[in-house]
Amino acid sequence: MKNSALVWRKGRLYVPFTIAISLNKQFIIWLMRVSFIISLFLLCSFQLLLATPANGQGMSDAKVTLKLDNEGLLSGIKKIEAQTTFRFYYRKADVKEVKGLQLSLNTRTLEKTLIELLKNTDFSFRQMDNNILLEKRQQQISYTIKGRVIGSNQKAIEFATIRIFKSSNQKIVATALADMIGKFNLTVYEKGDYLIKISSIGADSLTQKVTVDDMTSIQLPDIILNSSSKQLSNVTITSLRPLISQEADRIIYNLQEDPQSKVSSLLDMMRKVPFLSVDGQENVLLKGSSGYRIFINGKPSAMIERNPKDVLRSIPASTIKSIEVITTPPSKYDAEGLAGIINIITRKELANGYQGTVNVSEKGPVGGPGGAGSFAFKEGKFGLSSFAGISRNNAPETIGEMIRTTRGSAPTHLVQQNTNQTNSQTSYAGLEASCELDSLQLLSSQFNWSKTNTTGWATQNSVLTGANQQQYRLSNDQRNKGDGLDAAINYQLGFKANKDQLLTISYRYMKNNSSLFNVIDLFDQVNYDQSDYRQSNAASMDEHTVQADYVQPIGKVRMETGIKGIFRTNKSDFQYQNLNLLTGQYEIDGTRSNVFNNNQDVLALYNSYAYQTLNWQFKGGLRAEETIINGDYIVGSTKLQQKYLNVVPAIVANREFKDQSSVSASFSKRIQRPAIAQLNPFVDRSNPNFETSGNPDLKPITSNAFQLSYLKATKGVVSISLGYLYFNSVINAFSSYNPSTNVTLTRYENYGKGRVFKTNIYLSYPFTNRWDASFNSDLRHVAFYGKVDQVEVKNSSFEAYVYISTGYRFEKGWRANADFTLKSGGVLLPLGKTNGFKSSTFSVNKDFIQNKLTLSGAVSNPFTKYRLVNEETMGPDFLQTSNYQAYFRRFTVSLNYRFGKLKDEIKKNKRGIKNDDLSN
Repeated sequence: MKNSALVWRKGRLYVPFTIAISLNKQFIIWLMRVSFIISLFLLCSFQLLLATPANGQGMSDAKVTLKLDNEGLLSGIKKIEAQTTFRFYYRKADVKEVKGLQLSLNTRTLEKTLIELLKNTDFSFRQMDNNILLEKRQQQISYTIKGRVIGSNQKAIEFATIRIFKSSNQKIVATALADMIGKFNLTVYEKGDYLIKISSIGADSLTQKVTVDDMTSIQLPDIILNSSSKQLSNVTITSLRPLISQEADRIIYNLQEDPQSKVSSLLDMMRKVPFLSVDGQENVLLKGSSGYRIFINGKPSAMIERNPKDVLRSIPASTIKSIEVITTPPSKYDAEGLAGIINIITRKELANGYQGTVNVSEKGPVGGPGGAGSFAFKEGKFGLSSFAGISRNNAPETIGEMIRTTRGSAPTHLVQQNTNQTNSQTSYAGLEASCELDSLQLLSSQFNWSKTNTTGWATQNSVLTGANQQQYRLSNDQRNKGDGLDAAINYQLGFKANKDQLLTISYRYMKNNSSLFNVIDLFDQVNYDQSDYRQSNAASMDEHTVQADYVQPIGKVRMETGIKGIFRTNKSDFQYQNLNLLTGQYEIDGTRSNVFNNNQDVLALYNSYAYQTLNWQFKGGLRAEETIINGDYIVGSTKLQQKYLNVVPAIVANREFKDQSSVSASFSKRIQRPAIAQLNPFVDRSNPNFETSGNPDLKPITSNAFQLSYLKATKGVVSISLGYLYFNSVINAFSSYNPSTNVTLTRYENYGKGRVFKTNIYLSYPFTNRWDASFNSDLRHVAFYGKVDQVEVKNSSFEAYVYISTGYRFEKGWRANADFTLKSGGVLLPLGKTNGFKSSTFSVNKDFIQNKLTLSGAVSNPFTKYRLVNEETMGPDFLQTSNYQAYFRRFTVSLNYRFGKLKDEIKKNKRGIKNDDLSN
């Protein structure tokens, strides 16, 4: 329990609370277990306990199925009230006069239904909470605004939604739908300045400023909906979907608004996203840290549990809608992840019909052929979406060098010269389906799968001089495989009293397998009598998760509560085999072979509240998690038992201003449990002089994070963030040298404390309607304090990451992009450092067939064939330096095609299982 989040720094205000917790810790653990059992029953009856009047959903969200055959308006109102929670208020005498209405049978939003019913009447409507007021317009001067909505192909866009607002207060004055030929009429009753917003799924939404003066009829020029900003006569049109938007606890990067997404992989696009960076080994970092979780469509995915970069560089960015960076995860999310959550939203713009993308590419010398696609289908109440891909990543042969110098009574000097070459193949697939059982019940399911297969060949020449002398050569035939799948089902229940009141019950199963196999052959041995050997490790994880969530609006407050249980089984079967020179057979070394079983259960409760006004948004909550770990070995009597309770708060406030800027401030307490690879006791001896191992006794890291962010999104985007992170019980690889065996053992350990001061600055600006540029940077100071071999040590440095991108759009669908990355060197904990790198990418693409087909070509690092990586590690009695090449130059050709026409989104559960308690 030493690492519990309940161990707070002593202070005058909460010392009594800390003492009370420590004295009653066993009672709290018992209470957690009992609460987990009884809370599910409480949740199922919560709607009876907390049902209070609250604001319902909007008219643009509620749907009704309605048909009128020569009927009166009063009949239509009663049918709508029977299907929704809305209640109408009107003068009965006026409504009775409206008769003979015709409306074809269809399912529409309530807003569109009322537009159709009232379009030839003198009535207008407006929503007041869960009430709709029908008002008869007074006889006064009316002003008609007429227009036509067309696409970039000059064809009419039917059923586009047109809303008109007063410029002064942004309140809706009137709403209309375009007809079959794209025409529309709007009527207003006052002179002045108005904003007209035109939207149609499948095209960019636009806003138009128009002034009503003495003319009673205004004819607008044809309005073209497309992806670029244009100027019309007396009309200003701008895109309504910004590249970046901010909510209280997250920032959203809309990939489909970035033209470069047509030609780049998802991994490449992540370099442009605020708070994200990509290092020289193509590892994604969130706020400079690898301690985060990745979701796809709001849920964890087995396809990226093991090695995210393999899948991220395989996914075309054109199949992704947006990336959400959740910097302060609310209490409904698991407490795992020091830095936050990266949520990848795939494209889902669906109506009755289908939509899809296909992408093929070729990369080299690093890389290979690849293909990917996405497909979505919707018919009535059933919807389905999927995406899949396959790619190769072949890395040419590179060379490296490892140098180790030891001190003491018997100093030595080791030099190893290496070559390495790998080939890998990655496949992935995801499927999501939903079915609306009725207006209050939704059933959805998800399935994800991925597989990676890597083969490689390495050679090594090792020479040890000094007090001990040794020499050998070896070859290493290496094979790594991995696969994972997960399947989930979610049931969501709404309530007639308030459709924002939700109960969701979910179940999820996940399985991951990985295997490592090395065949090491030794040659030209001098003072080294080790025979040829083999090593293998077969690891697996099975996980079952059950979860229940309840949402209850209470006035303007949104309350959420839930319970969750994760039941995880891990297994590692590792073997070490030596070649018997007499028999020519490999024999198992029992002292180095074993089976490790690790069972981990996580029981959680949470409660959070959200309050929102016109300009302010507040979120706050508390989450409690109890972790129970039991482990053992098949051979031997060693047992592992751990149990710890963490209570983590999350608080965030956001203020929006009239100039389209916002400021948010947050505090969160987070934990990071050891990753499965860090716990695995398997010892990797593929390099005889350097061994690596996990540590089953690791404890979780706990952290406190503060953040202050500013965002302004107008014509350009400015995002500035300041943050401070303090953490303890740091988990990192610790190296120690054994002079009796000449072996350096690297093992994960808990030691020390650390802090990070950071700032993230993001800028983007369209200098013209053809030329745009963006700037993303992360500047930080990292400091670590701890004990290494009972010696107090400190390691600190300033680190910087800068990414600059610029693009220019030429005539006839041509576009060119240039990207530049600069990353400084940084610290290697506990005592070490690494160098930085510079990289560049240049690309050009051409759009065909009304922007549906895109052909692109790119070159990365044309002036640098290899990146030289330098890593330095030191200890009390040794200094170790690693220098190796990473193939840096790459050429890419890709073809991307979009097809289909879909309008409404597949309906998804607002809640589902999100196991974000595992680190990457």
